[in-house]
Amino acid sequence: MNSDEFNEIISRLDDLSNRLKNLENVFTKDLNGRSDRILPSNAVNESNLELMSHKTGISIKYLNEIYEIENEDVNINLALPNKMESEKQEIASLLILACGYYCFGSATIAASSLNKKLKWLGIKSTSNLKKNLAVHGYFETVGKAGSNNFQYKITFPGVQKAVELIKQLKNG
Repeated sequence: MNSDEFNEIISRLDDLSNRLKNLENVFTKDLNGRSDRILPSNAVNESNLELMSHKTGISIKYLNEIYEIENEDVNINLALPNKMESEKQEIASLLILACGYYCFGSATIAASSLNKKLKWLGIKSTSNLKKNLAVHGYFETVGKAGSNNFQYKITFPGVQKAVELIKQLKNG
């Protein structure tokens, strides 16, 4: 097989991949545009991480090692670096929100949900979370602190920092 034939095969595989993604989008949305998830969740998750992989240049294999996604709920399967609690809060929040941004187009997360995710990761205290996440300008807050609709929103510099972090974690 020569290089032209090889390139033709690659081109056709890319075309098939794009067609499958389009078909998946048709089957995962009903007529009102709501996500009904009629495909197996792992097929949808793989597609979401493929989108993140394509946009960031990070391999799908490595993203699968970091993230677990179920019904648009992002969790991290990664031991955080041995740092101060405030740094762990920032790193975990960046990773979670960047994945939501790339995979689902959502730059926000409910504060209560983020607190639960951080505690699940072993971050003992989230009492100063709002203050700690405001330090570098990677996050904004939406709503009134303490209310049910209080959210954290990742900024574009935060998304960039998250991609940089993922690449640093990958390289050790």
